[in-house]
Amino acid sequence: MNQKSKYQSVSQSFNQSVRQSVRNYRVPSSVEKDAALNSLFSRIESLPAGSITPFVFPGWAKRVAGIAAVLVSVISLWLVFSSRQVHNAGEEVISLRLPDQSRMVLAAGGSVSYGRFLLHRKVNLKGKGYFEVDKGNRFRVITPSGSVEVLGTRFMVDGEKSAMQVVCYQGKVKAVFRDSKTELSAGKGIRISENDVKVMPEEKNSYPAFARFRTDYRNASLENVTGDLGKFFGVEIDNRSQEKRFFSGSMDTGSLETALEILTGSLQMRYEIQNENKIIIY
Repeated sequence: MNQKSKYQSVSQSFNQSVRQSVRNYRVPSSVEKDAALNSLFSRIESLPAGSITPFVFPGWAKRVAGIAAVLVSVISLWLVFSSRQVHNAGEEVISLRLPDQSRMVLAAGGSVSYGRFLLHRKVNLKGKGYFEVDKGNRFRVITPSGSVEVLGTRFMVDGEKSAMQVVCYQGKVKAVFRDSKTELSAGKGIRISENDVKVMPEEKNSYPAFARFRTDYRNASLENVTGDLGKFFGVEIDNRSQEKRFFSGSMDTGSLETALEILTGSLQMRYEIQNENKIIIY
């Protein structure tokens, strides 16, 4: 008989003795309740408990538990510290939706890396990128030559090895290059290098050229147009219309809502933004 079976047998025998004592015990009419209860407890305590050997896990079970704990730790560390890398080797821009739902447009030739969960709310950028960060969310972009810190804004960063260009389109940003820090408000831009700091002319455009959706359509199906918009702006567009519709026209905007206004207005439709990731048109 193994240790576990022996333990169960002794425990069952002891419990059976207790139940039998309680079942056969009768309280004399001349004895008060408190005295009778104390007498019953005394009888139970006097019962032989037997030799009870505690169950001990075998050695192999401990080893398996240890290995499982190590695996869980390794997987947890991988999930926390692993990063995603994107390199744009093509000629078209790549639109990304970061883990915190911030939007990024990566220009041709650029690359970006960031944590899978963006726990520290920072990305590493080489080349040119445009960012849209929700208000109230701190965000940091690190380039080979400096960094940009923001708190809810729209901005563009072009980071090179020895220079950095930053343009703010909405809100405020702080450009950090070596020991110098420069704050920029909407419409302001700066180019920083090892030799000098150059203030750029007032930015009158609402979006950088590479972050604008610029496409001409001629009798294109609604599905094709919404597919292009969804890919560029990083959203899902659900077409609830049962009719086959076609669109002809031009779009040149960095705003998803402006693009939707152009599309649905020309087709006499409506749209509804359910959340940052899903749009319904009907």
